[in-house]
This record gives sequence, C-alpha cells and structure tokens, in this order.
Amino acid sequence: MDIVRSQNYYNPSPMKRILLVDAGNSNAKWFFADEPYSALRTVATIDLIKNPVLPDADVILLCSVVESLRRALKDECGQHLVVLGQDMEVPIANATHRPAQVGEDRLVASYAAHREAGGDVAVFGCGTALATGLVKDGEFTGGNIVPGPRLQVQSLLECASDVLQGDDVLRRASADPVGRTTGEAVNKGVGVFLKAGVEHLCAAYGNVLDKPRFFAWGGWSKWLCESTDCGIEHKPDLVFCGLRHISQEKL
Repeated sequence: MDIVRSQNYYNPSPMKRILLVDAGNSNAKWFFADEPYSALRTVATIDLIKNPVLPDADVILLCSVVESLRRALKDECGQHLVVLGQDMEVPIANATHRPAQVGEDRLVASYAAHREAGGDVAVFGCGTALATGLVKDGEFTGGNIVPGPRLQVQSLLECASDVLQGDDVLRRASADPVGRTTGEAVNKGVGVFLKAGVEHLCAAYGNVLDKPRFFAWGGWSKWLCESTDCGIEHKPDLVFCGLRHISQEKL
C-alpha cells in the first residue's frame, strides 16, 4: 500500500526519537518507541486538548479519531506531528464500503493483531465503545460497534440513585446476575448482555473467518477476557504494538 504524506510531513534521519501517541475519547497515552510499555504516560484527552504539550520528540506519531485533539497538536507540534489517516495511512488494506469512516485505532489494532497471528483475527476494542475489527485474508473487512458499559449505564442514570459508574458495573455483573434493586438490575444487566453479546459475536466471527484468533485491548479488556469463554487473548498494548511496527517500517 502506498503511504500518503502531506507536504508538511517530517522525514526523520536515523536514530531520531519517536513518540507514539494513542488518544481516544476518554484518555490519551504515550511513550517513546525505544521505551518499554511500562513507561506509558496517561492523561485525560480533554486535558491534552486544553494544554496540548507533549514530551520533546523528533517525530510524534498520533493515532486518534478526536479531531479537536488533532488540530490542537498540529498547531502545537507542527511538522513533527504525523497523524495516521491524514499524513500517513495505516498499512493494511481497508476493504470496507466506506474506508474513510473507519477509526485509525481500529485499523492499527487490527493490523497489529494480524501481524502477530499471521492469519485471520477478530479484535475487540474495549473503551468508550466496544468496537470490533475483523481481518480476513490480510484485509480489514469491518466489524461491529456498540456502546461500552459506561455509556450504557449513563443512558440509564436517572433510573435509580444506586446505579454504579465505571468498572464497578462489570465487577458486580460477574457473580450473581440478578439485580435486587433497580440500580443493581441496570449494573448487572449491562455486564450480562455485554458478555453474552461478545460470545455471540465470537461464534459468528468464527463462521466467516478461517480459524481466527481473538484479541482484546482497552480499559475493560481484562474483564472481557476473563468473563467470556471464547479464548480471547488479552493484549492491552495492541495499538502501541501497531504504532511501534509502523514507526519502525515507515519512519
């Protein structure tokens, strides 16, 4: 696949420091390509938009669908910023009907999973939304997107004062699935239906892919892997694995 570069694209010489940035709707994370994943830094995306300052780097490789953050970092970092989807394409064939609508995080995670598996894969991105990505015969073919646990609970917050927030939703859903109050019913219902939905998707994906491996990344991916019986592999750093491969091959 040809790599698309803007006129302002910065072409680094060897041995330059490359900062890898993955920014979703909730959080932005980064570390240098020559550092271990344990060196990861995290801030709220909204805070980075307000104060778009990153560590000094020769090249900043950004994976984000948050347009306001893209603009803020472009203004601050100038030609040192390389935005996937704008300055450079993710190196995987996109066989969806509307390729421009696919988020770069889904593409990068799917690209990294395919590189590791060497065959068909299904990737579960567990963030603000549950966003899946399928790779068949080396091509990204699409997937599914549904609200994540926090979005689902937020839509029902007015039902009861004892509705929980965040990861507590999933922890409470793992034991007894029956809610004895309205709040418990919401919390446990969200977890139960996410689990059942993912297991259904794994079965469906197995019918359209050739002996696929399943991967999960994102904030609640560990819960997903432990709560389902689909053999989903926990890869919390999947997007950064993809960014590191891209930086090594293309920058």
